[in-house]
Amino acid sequence: MTNKNNQYEFNNVNFQLHKLLESKKLLQAEIIVSKLLKSLGDRKPKQISSTLTLIVKFYIAIENIKKLDIIILYYKEYLDRKDLLEYINFLYKIDKKKSINIFNELLLKHKHNISSNNLEFLIKNKLYDLIKMLDGKYIKLKYKDNVSDFSNLKFYDFDSNVIDKTLIQIKNQIKDFQRLNNFIILHSSSIIENGNKHIVIDGGNVIFYTKNIENGYKNLLLVINHYINLGIQPILVIHPRHLKSNSNGKQKSNKIINYINLIKNSKKLFIYQTDYNVYDDLYILYFGLYFRIKIFTNDKCRDHIFKLKTNEYNSNDYDNFIDNYLNDLVINYNILNETIITNHIDSLYISKCIQVIVEKVYCPTTNNGFYLTI
Repeated sequence: MTNKNNQYEFNNVNFQLHKLLESKKLLQAEIIVSKLLKSLGDRKPKQISSTLTLIVKFYIAIENIKKLDIIILYYKEYLDRKDLLEYINFLYKIDKKKSINIFNELLLKHKHNISSNNLEFLIKNKLYDLIKMLDGKYIKLKYKDNVSDFSNLKFYDFDSNVIDKTLIQIKNQIKDFQRLNNFIILHSSSIIENGNKHIVIDGGNVIFYTKNIENGYKNLLLVINHYINLGIQPILVIHPRHLKSNSNGKQKSNKIINYINLIKNSKKLFIYQTDYNVYDDLYILYFGLYFRIKIFTNDKCRDHIFKLKTNEYNSNDYDNFIDNYLNDLVINYNILNETIITNHIDSLYISKCIQVIVEKVYCPTTNNGFYLTI
């Protein structure tokens, strides 16, 4: 028999098993399952995975825990997360302790391997003890928000290993890092003590929010004073050319010069002027990640995140780490008629991850809100 015919027969047997399981003809299904198990060694990984999905369904249907344990033991690398969750859901009602152990060993010990759909499965099946084990995980639901009071939510500190290695990558791209380090040493005690009372402002981003440069400087002063009036000390990160009175040999307008002087003379503002020929974003990222403080910008920083990958992390894992951390820190904005418009949740000093508060579980949603599951 040719490989093509062999494959056709294998697919046909899988389809037969699928139909038998649908119609709950379990005695007939058992004969096919035995036959398929004997032939798995000759199959490709993808074929093995799809067949195991059906076999797991069969053993769950006949409640054969011993056989399921054997399948998990010998074929766990081929099992889909959904298959594992189906088994865990089955066990949860029979042996919750064992269900929790398997969930921890086969799923939680791997980073970023619980999807939004997996979380929805846990919620739908009321696997609350498992959901609580996801505390601090950045998994977003596609549910409609049902939380309006965020006072119980908190900020979860970042993974120090990821942050330390990221800061080293940024440091290596900054020309005069010693100057930056001296600035940090000078102000660190104040910032660390009152982290949620400081914010990094991306000066260039605010100035160029509008095409009218005079209005850009006006907006920058507006943002600075807005946070000072809220009792939050701004750290303005800005390129030196934006604070000079001339540009390309020409004097800037009187209005701009006035705005520059007001900014430079502000007593409640820290100003850090970046180096020439170095991206301002690198300093902004460094301040934000080092101090875990909010960043006022509309810049996504995606190009910098890509360049900052380290060898210690899978690229997708690293992207997820830094994307999630920056999503906690960045405040996107609009400015309309001298009014600063920001998202309320962005402005809060909280982490947009799953949060277990006493017996309640708050899950972040895809539209930047939270859903209370319990």
